[in-house]
Amino acid sequence: MAESDHPHNSMILAMVIGTVASLIVVVLAIVQFFDISVRDEIQDKVLSQTSSILRDLRATEQDKLSHYAWVDQKAGIVRLPVDRAAELTLRDWDKRPDGLVKAEDLAPPPPATPAPGAPAGTPAPAGTPAPAATPPPPATPTTPTPPAQAPKP
Repeated sequence: MAESDHPHNSMILAMVIGTVASLIVVVLAIVQFFDISVRDEIQDKVLSQTSSILRDLRATEQDKLSHYAWVDQKAGIVRLPVDRAAELTLRDWDKRPDGLVKAEDLAPPPPATPAPGAPAGTPAPAGTPAPAATPPPPATPTTPTPPAQAPKP
């Protein structure tokens, strides 16, 4: 029996395709590994280091949030620590007689204005804009008076 001297082309083609595919997978894996390594090094060496300016700013802000200080000593305005301000706000909220205030208790409804061209005694129909009012006189500065406290039942 004689040996056949024909190359197996399909076998060679399969080996070439397998080798090229393996090479592509290895190259892509190396590129991904390099990209991840570079990102980790940048994070460690650049981004995780806090600048001295940012550190000083954060320390100043923390100091302002946690200590008493005068904002305007002549006017008697004091900056409170955040925790203390929250405690005072909750204490004042608990002292309110009903908690929430109804909207109709705050201000009376505006008076009905007559429609343009209508007699003086006729209210304006719904949906018509009110005529332009004259601007109010400038307010004079006054000191606010504290709201009256209702007795707690």
